[in-house]
Amino acid sequence: VANEPKQASGDKSKNGLLCKVCKKYYLYPANKKGKKLGTYWRVGSTITTVFVKSNAKKYTGTWKIRYKSTIKLSYPVSYKITKIIFLTKKGKNSVDTIGKNAIDSTVKSVKNFNKTKVKTIGENAFGSTKITKLAFPKTLTKMGKNAFRKTSKLKTVTGLEKTKLKSVPAYAFAESGITSIYLPSTVTSIGENAFRQDKALKTVKGLGSTKVTSIGKYAFEETGITSLALPATLKSIGNEAFAMMPYLKTVSGLEKTKLTTISDYAFAESPLIESLSLPTTCTSIGYGAFMECSSLKTLTLNANCIVSGSSSMLSQSGIANISSGVAIKVPNSLMSSYRTTYPWSNYSSKIAAI
Repeated sequence: VANEPKQASGDKSKNGLLCKVCKKYYLYPANKKGKKLGTYWRVGSTITTVFVKSNAKKYTGTWKIRYKSTIKLSYPVSYKITKIIFLTKKGKNSVDTIGKNAIDSTVKSVKNFNKTKVKTIGENAFGSTKITKLAFPKTLTKMGKNAFRKTSKLKTVTGLEKTKLKSVPAYAFAESGITSIYLPSTVTSIGENAFRQDKALKTVKGLGSTKVTSIGKYAFEETGITSLALPATLKSIGNEAFAMMPYLKTVSGLEKTKLTTISDYAFAESPLIESLSLPTTCTSIGYGAFMECSSLKTLTLNANCIVSGSSSMLSQSGIANISSGVAIKVPNSLMSSYRTTYPWSNYSSKIAAI
């Protein structure tokens, strides 16, 4: 079997075999069929564990190994990778990049990831895997879209707040099982759908202390978050960014942001929100922005958001099912204009001075 990997030496790899194709990973069969015959493995071996050498620079995944080995080996082994272990030397591993689609969807455990020097996690790198927890290395600065998408078994992520991550990209953690996340202060943007449908997500720490200027559409839609603190640097939010959040009750810091527009359906169908205070920079409210916010008791408009015509947020469909007892507070100098301009005039009895 000319292209069979040679037996590993050097790093402690539990008698794994050094892959001759990539020369960076040790492959190890965990089942009984994986017993070696000399330096070769029995026919029918199933490789379940990958050991990444401590001096490797990039982990690109096993797909190349599978592809090349399956063609060249007379007696190919099969692959069902469930565990990846980053071998360490003096407590460290030099891998600085996790490539696109690198981690097999069958992987359940990634050990010593936080001991690497990873700066970049590629697109869909951990997407659809079965990992349950992950500790990030503090060197992380960049993450590709879909990086942890559809990781429904992923409950715990730690160390992210100590990284230098600059952006949470589109779909980064969408449809995952995470229950809480702590964002680093270096983050400046949150992409569309970043946490969408993370129904177990209850807590987002650190957001209010970031330098985030934009939050993309659907970013937090259908999450289980109970409260949010927004950063003063925030300038834009996409459509439905905070829509359909059934447990969201408190939104703080909104009045201190630099938002000029509350986008369409921004907070729609978030039934527990009790109070919202818009910033003085906000002069436009999108269609249905607060639709079906049935517990909303106070809506404070600190600037001139008067827009006449049926496209305004306060058309009947835009304010549908809002609490009948809601108080709309506006600057005293604008109170008369709000009360007499359609469709705000429909709610003249609810409009009062701040």
